[in-house]
Amino acid sequence: MNKIFGVILVTALAGIIGTGLGGSLTLFLKNGSKKFIGIFQGFACGITLGTVCFHFISDAMHSEGGHDHSPAVTVILCLMLGYAAVSLLDCLISKKGHHDHHSHSHCECEHCGEDDRKKLIVAGFVMVGSIALHNLPVGMVIGTSFLGGSEFIPAAALATAFTVAIHNIPEGMAATIPFVSGGMKKPYAILITSLCGITTVIGGVIGYEIGSFSPTALTVMLSFAAGAMLYVIF
Repeated sequence: MNKIFGVILVTALAGIIGTGLGGSLTLFLKNGSKKFIGIFQGFACGITLGTVCFHFISDAMHSEGGHDHSPAVTVILCLMLGYAAVSLLDCLISKKGHHDHHSHSHCECEHCGEDDRKKLIVAGFVMVGSIALHNLPVGMVIGTSFLGGSEFIPAAALATAFTVAIHNIPEGMAATIPFVSGGMKKPYAILITSLCGITTVIGGVIGYEIGSFSPTALTVMLSFAAGAMLYVIF
């Protein structure tokens, strides 16, 4: 079976289900659940750190179908580029998210006027857009993890997707809260939050297709993905 279907399946589960689950948890979990989420994130990051070191970087050092090592400088530069790219994106998103949170932090739901509720809804859409943008390169990481193996869904892809799904849970929670606080019906808020995971699927397909072009493209994508994932982990 074509691996692209595996890419779509896994990225959909990691992006859409992971974010939607986070949105759903806002209806049931209390603040004490943050400790549980933190422990689970740490476990997932440990698995993925091993995947990055022993799969992504190791495979990037060897050209597919050949016996020569890829130039170490190419791997290092692309790894640094991936780390820097996601770091910059995260800084831009965090800056915007902090501004929106600060501007609405005084507002309590039961005391909100109509204008305040509209502002909360807008802030929710800004958060969803930010998460959707962030999910694009993360999806590329998952798509890249499908390269170089013969399995329909490689173990490295499952480990990476697991981390992404866990990473998306608190993001889904953060995106759903402004919608619900602004008066949006909870099912609609969860649905909108879940849809921002679609970009994970798009990124997964892009990462897989680009990495399939040539051994050099594979090296570049694996190294870039390793750097991106190291930033997400740490």
